[in-house]
Amino acid sequence: METQVWVLGGVAGFLVAVLLLLFRVFLQNMGSLKTLINEIRMELVKQNEQLKTLFNKAIDQKEKVDRLEERVAEVEREIYSKRE
Repeated sequence: METQVWVLGGVAGFLVAVLLLLFRVFLQNMGSLKTLINEIRMELVKQNEQLKTLFNKAIDQKEKVDRLEERVAEVEREIYSKRE
């Protein structure tokens, strides 16, 4: 009977050690996962800023095109008025 208690104690101790090791590995992986998530988040923030910059440039170009179209229309009106 005493041998069984020692064996059960040894098995229980071994299982506790394995569980602690698995828990440690899990925590290390969580740290890696958090690092990966933070890196992805930082990359998304960077890309978002680039998209904002490109969007603002596109708006500026659209405004320039609109002004040029207005100027072309003015010149066309001047040409037609001189012909009459």
